[in-house]
Amino acid sequence: MVDIINSKIWDIKELSQAIKNTIENSFEYIKIKGEISKPSFPSSGHVYFSLKDESSLINATIWKWSLSNIGLMPEEGLEVICSGRLTTYPGRSSYQINVSKIEHAGEGALLKQLEERKKNFFSKGYFNEDLKKPLPLFPECIGVITSIKGSVIEDIIETIQGRWPCKVIIYSVPVQGSIAAKKISEAVEYFNNIERNEIIKPDVLIIARGGGSVEDLWAFNEEIIVKAVFASSLPVISAIGHETDTTLIDYVSDIRAPTPTKAAVIVTPNKDDIKIKIKDYLKRIKLSIFNKIEEKKATILFHNKNFDKVENFLSFPNQRLDLRVNEKNNLINSLLSNKELNYLSLKSKVGSPDNIFYKIDRKIEKILYETSNLIDKKINSNWLNFFQLYKNISPKTIISLIDFYNKDINIHYSRIQTNLQNKIFIHEEKVNSLLRLLHNKNLSNLFDKGFVYLENEYGEKISELKKISPNQTVNLKFQDGKAKAKIFDIKLNKV
Repeated sequence: MVDIINSKIWDIKELSQAIKNTIENSFEYIKIKGEISKPSFPSSGHVYFSLKDESSLINATIWKWSLSNIGLMPEEGLEVICSGRLTTYPGRSSYQINVSKIEHAGEGALLKQLEERKKNFFSKGYFNEDLKKPLPLFPECIGVITSIKGSVIEDIIETIQGRWPCKVIIYSVPVQGSIAAKKISEAVEYFNNIERNEIIKPDVLIIARGGGSVEDLWAFNEEIIVKAVFASSLPVISAIGHETDTTLIDYVSDIRAPTPTKAAVIVTPNKDDIKIKIKDYLKRIKLSIFNKIEEKKATILFHNKNFDKVENFLSFPNQRLDLRVNEKNNLINSLLSNKELNYLSLKSKVGSPDNIFYKIDRKIEKILYETSNLIDKKINSNWLNFFQLYKNISPKTIISLIDFYNKDINIHYSRIQTNLQNKIFIHEEKVNSLLRLLHNKNLSNLFDKGFVYLENEYGEKISELKKISPNQTVNLKFQDGKAKAKIFDIKLNKV
């Protein structure tokens, strides 16, 4: 029996310190399994909660400087394994664990929590199929969010380059651990916030990771990632783990790929298949064009058998017109070739140059008028034939043919008119030259006989005495020069 009388008497402070030393020395670093209860997050930055089982409870603390490496944030009802140091609080004679790491207690607990989160996100509409965005058919740039250290990125790039060579922008992130969810969500937001004028903006995103346990893939079940993918304006393909692995990001993404390699296949078309399709389309187009040409050829041949070409109606008037033009040209050349005629004879027969051009214009007008009448007669004579053929030929065909040959007639008429105008101009110059020559020759003969040429002060010819007045100054033109004279007296011949 313990001798109570001789036992040591402890004061409270001394006893509390002794208990503290005993506990902390006996339990340096331990792991405790339990269910998280009543977690709190005060403004100090520290986290406080309790761990409990069926019959017991222990307090737990996470200091704010340990949060970055904690691994898993405490949630109500979550079964976990907490690692840390056991310590006491002498002021209340209580003990607690200072937690440095939190892990899931088992796969069963994780799956239970996963199912609860899935129901929660589903109720919020994060998994609504109507909100899924379509993938681009021919992406110019693909953004890949994954770890640069893994083999996943090599498989993705190799597959993309083999199927549809395009630009690939890689955003390296941790795909496991306490900060993985935050970094991945930041990567999604980064690609969505890129301005088009800064760098190339991806057309689609791939979030990829290799296989692993439920614990390894847990970052892809965090709410922060689910919200980031849901808010993304760019379509997102999830490629997490193997085909049997499922995370919450698979439900919120626009497309779920069973593997990262399969994601690269889904997002890119096969250039070889496209080449085959293009060749097939070209073959069909060529065949269609050939068939259309053959069809048009058959139609033209059919119409040629039942319809005289418009050229046949116009050939005779065109020939008549050419003959008349040649006749007129010969006539003009004949008139101009007789250079031996003197001025008076030429004037009496031909008249003034204005009369020549007037007669030529009248002749041309007559030719054009006769030509027009011939064309009208020919068209009128064949009107019944046109009317009969109209029943067998579409109006569009007749109109197009008439427009075509009208254009041809106008072109020929324009050419004829231009040719006539050019020849008239040439002959006009020849006639004027000849008239000037004859005129000058005639004046020289008159000068030799002692005649002078009289002009008024304005250079106008004076042929009658009544056209001058006393004291008027006139110009006298001799063969070798000019002189001025003043009129003093005028005597008219008595009739």
